[in-house]
Amino acid sequence: NESGLPLSSYLDYIKLRPDTILIIQDDSDQIESNKKLTQAGGSAGHHGINSVYNNLASYKKVIWRLKLGIRPAENKNQSITFVLKDMTQNDHNLVNITSTQLYQNQEKLLVNDFNGLQNILNQRSKSV
Repeated sequence: NESGLPLSSYLDYIKLRPDTILIIQDDSDQIESNKKLTQAGGSAGHHGINSVYNNLASYKKVIWRLKLGIRPAENKNQSITFVLKDMTQNDHNLVNITSTQLYQNQEKLLVNDFNGLQNILNQRSKSV
């Protein structure tokens, strides 16, 4: 929830531009088998993203985020019923699939081709 200050300090220390980083976050608005690579956008109340935006306010529109869905498909309740709980098997599967996709496309990460990576990651998974 307080990741923005250390991230800001780290970026200053290594002289890295915020548009060259990828933040991976959980997303309680998306079903647990979904993932979405996006640039900018609101925080939707995510405390960690709020912290990043507060500490890197002038770069808010260029920061890339990979949002991993954590909402169980059958759960229509408030996110408090599943956020901060242990990861489900579906969560683990999504992380494994996404990690593999990132590994297989690491050259896109190395050259900051987030648009190309977006085309790959934003395709719906057949199953998790």
